[in-house]
Amino acid sequence: MSPASVSVIVPAYNEAQALEAAVRGLARALAAATPRWEVLVVESGSTDGTREAADRLAALVPGVRAVHQAHREGYGSAVRLGVGLARMDHVSVCPVDVCFPLETYAWALPLLDRYEAVLSYRSQDPRGWWRRFMSGVFNVLARSLLGVGVRHVNSAFKLLPRGRVLAWDLATSGWCIDAEVLVHMAREGVRHVEVPVPLVDRVQGRSTVTAGGVLSALVEMLRIRRAVGRCPRGARPEVAGAS
Repeated sequence: MSPASVSVIVPAYNEAQALEAAVRGLARALAAATPRWEVLVVESGSTDGTREAADRLAALVPGVRAVHQAHREGYGSAVRLGVGLARMDHVSVCPVDVCFPLETYAWALPLLDRYEAVLSYRSQDPRGWWRRFMSGVFNVLARSLLGVGVRHVNSAFKLLPRGRVLAWDLATSGWCIDAEVLVHMAREGVRHVEVPVPLVDRVQGRSTVTAGGVLSALVEMLRIRRAVGRCPRGARPEVAGAS
């Protein structure tokens, strides 16, 4: 069976200092994992030179493309745009802070021979108590409001079938796009596996997670529930080791 192909979407807003290292690292990791890959930087109205950095990387690094939104429209909006422009069979999202080991692609892509999608849960989380607490609140909301049954809804590493994602016509513009994807997956019975992936805390910049984000997440999840519904009871992924 031919190796899986993947488009990795990198949402970027005011990340000029970190973007080059992230994109070049992704290009190296993907080239080692599969012959069919691309990195798609979706830059969203940055004011610090991120736009120019993205265009420069697209010109210099084979397999890298850059697209631009005129204004900052939210993380989910950037992801949706990237999925629509992706060229490969599977899509993945990698934040500029690269919060998981990039070698994960090498051992996770072969799992697509057996599953439609690969999700992750955090086997390690070195962040401070506040960010772990806020992440826990997000997961509790997703489970109670949407019935999502995965261990960590917003664990970053995911490999998703692009055709399925396109057909779902996702509407979320914020951080709850992961929860919206998982509801669709559960309702359609997408066969998937959860794998342990350590979280790598960012070394540049700072997190923008605030208590106000909980209210925004609550509102977004209620919208998802009205538009899509809840996950069916008993919908659970298989769980695998890291090989």
